[in-house]
Amino acid sequence: FTRLATKLTVLYTGLFGVAMLVVALGVYTATTQHAQRQVRAELSAGANVFDRLRAMQTVQLRAGAGVLARDFGFRQALATHDRPTIQSALENLRTRLNIDLALLVEVDGGAITSTGATRLGASEAALRQALAENDSADGILFVGSVPYMVVATPVYSPTLAGAMVDALPYLIDYPYGCTEQLVSVAMPLLYANTLAPLAARQRIASAGVS
Repeated sequence: FTRLATKLTVLYTGLFGVAMLVVALGVYTATTQHAQRQVRAELSAGANVFDRLRAMQTVQLRAGAGVLARDFGFRQALATHDRPTIQSALENLRTRLNIDLALLVEVDGGAITSTGATRLGASEAALRQALAENDSADGILFVGSVPYMVVATPVYSPTLAGAMVDALPYLIDYPYGCTEQLVSVAMPLLYANTLAPLAARQRIASAGVS
């Protein structure tokens, strides 16, 4: 370029183009960061809602399973191995709570389900491990690629040994008033270790789609 005016025009045009590019990059960066913050906020809000819904459903499932677990007739059916009655009670629980499956995992490793099946498929090992670690476990269990919400509640069959073991906290915590009573507490406690293995604990788990 030989003329000064032409040089200045080209220079200012270039500077203007660079300035517009910087502004465009700034706007793009700001817009992207705002969108990311917005998405993170919405995901966090959605996760909080999901957690609350899951907690509410867990409470509902645990309450329903707990009612059945404390039912004397159901516990009596467990003690007498009345399989039809157990299955009928599980099916009633499944229908009442509108869940996919209600099942009982017995102390010998067997299972009784509301559908009559005795095997739990690929999820069986994971469910048994969770119950072995905590007989009141709850969480999400994947069966294939489908997530299920699972809640477990222990069921105590009405055996004499079980009743005696359940009574131990009352025996220990009772406000005894004299030395003779305090000394008398020691005798049944000596048999606690012998009675504990006899108190067969059976578990019931109710599962619903999450």
